[in-house]
Formats: sequence, C-alpha cells, structure tokens
Amino acid sequence: MGNRLDLLGSGGARSAILDHNFIDSQLTQNGGFSMCMTVTPLTETARFALALGQTSSDAGASFPTTHPGTDIGLRLTANLGAAPNDDSNTDFVGVYDSNPQPGGFYQLLMTVTTDNFASGTGFAADLFIDDAQIGSTFNSSWDSAGDNYISFSALDGRFAMDDLKIFAGLATSCGT
Repeated sequence: MGNRLDLLGSGGARSAILDHNFIDSQLTQNGGFSMCMTVTPLTETARFALALGQTSSDAGASFPTTHPGTDIGLRLTANLGAAPNDDSNTDFVGVYDSNPQPGGFYQLLMTVTTDNFASGTGFAADLFIDDAQIGSTFNSSWDSAGDNYISFSALDGRFAMDDLKIFAGLATSCGT
C-alpha cells in the first residue's frame, strides 16, 4: 500500500489534480507523451476517471470526464471496462477483466501522439491495460490552446493509483 493515492468516492467524486500544465516542448519534440500508472479497484462498484486537457481552474471539477473543457476523458469501471463519457469525450470502449478482484493491481498506459498543443491540432490517444489495447485509437483535436492539466477521480467506491509516470515519447509498455 505504501505511497499509493487512495481515492474514495462516496456519494460524489473525489479528485486529485496535478498542478502542472503539461505543454512542455519536449513532449511534442518526441512525437507525444505517455502516462503510466498502477490502478487498483478497491470495491466492486468503483469507477475511476482520468481527464486531460483541462484549464487549471476546471481541473477536478465535478466528475472531470464529463466536463466540457476535457480533451481526453477516460472512465474505468470496476471491471476495468473503459466506458465512453456522457458527452462522448472518449472512444475507449472495451472490457479488460470481467471479474477483477478488489485489490488487484493493473498497469494502465495511455499514449498521446501530437506535435503541438495549439487549439485545433489533432492528436491520437491509445489506452492499454497490462499491455492489452482497450478499444481503438481515439482521434480528436485539442480545444483549449495552452491548457493541458490532468486530474484523477473516483466515484461510487474506492480506486487507488500508484507509480504515476508521465514522460516524453510514446511507450510500448509501462516498463519502457
């Protein structure tokens, strides 16, 4: 358990926000960036959310994947199925483990291919859990020039995250 972040969502969303605008030039010089973490559903009803592309004032607002300022939104259900958002901000749909054990550890990797963060610039995002691709590539464009804050949330149960790494370049697994 150590230094993991345990997000407890009980009757509402609980959010954690990274206080950094991820628009660093090395992220685009290497063709994009990767985000890797260990996620752990702690209850059978838990839902986990990750949102990219928010402004600093919007990050962590309500359940972030449904916020209109979110460029890439991801929801994981307790069965580690990636579900589309209410406002269709994501296209990651599929189930990784239909019978997960609360307390199980899963490696989540998201890669985002882009050459800049200017409004209207296209990007492609891919999601992997334990090296298996979930759904198909999500293609869209950035809607807020210069705003790429990241937030994480839990709703209706507990989800934990640990070993967060965000780095330049497009990884093929959490180990690389």
